[in-house]
Amino acid sequence: MNKNIVIINTIILFCLFSCNSTKNISQNNEERLLINKIQKVINFVSEDTVFIDRLKKHYPDLRECDSINIIQDPIIKPISIRYFGRASLIKTSFFKKYDTLNDLEFNEKKNQYNESNSFKEYVFNLSDKNNSKGCKIELTFSEEKNNLLPIKYTILDEGYIDPRINYHPRIGYFLIEFDNNDNILRMLYILRGN
Repeated sequence: MNKNIVIINTIILFCLFSCNSTKNISQNNEERLLINKIQKVINFVSEDTVFIDRLKKHYPDLRECDSINIIQDPIIKPISIRYFGRASLIKTSFFKKYDTLNDLEFNEKKNQYNESNSFKEYVFNLSDKNNSKGCKIELTFSEEKNNLLPIKYTILDEGYIDPRINYHPRIGYFLIEFDNNDNILRMLYILRGN
């Protein structure tokens, strides 16, 4: 009888350690995928000369920057796609199937996407900090849903702000579409004025 209890306890302990180990491996894999995806997006945006040139035309003070550095906001949070119009969204594989819907039905699908992209924000910070000189654009990431990754960018105006004015940071939005192998297919962006 005593031997059976020892065997059962050993099996239970083995199962607990095995489950915990599998969970840790799964979390490590998800974390590694997220790190790779964030790095890929930061590199892609940094090298997109069309976007950087349009940004400099939209915000003339950025022409004075020696370089524009793309950095990551450590908070991952839900970001809406409401700023993207129908014409932009139907360029993506996910929304292309809704091209035949009328505007009301299409907006309903857009709202459903926003609702499905609801989660509790969390902190996820890449270890490498970019402390180089130049202007900085901070990317705030959301979670990827249906191969679409909404991102908010904020132009960090450190040292340029007159304390006498009511300052609102300059922001805009990206929508990155990935294929099933996590390669970037396209990037949509919105330049907003404040």
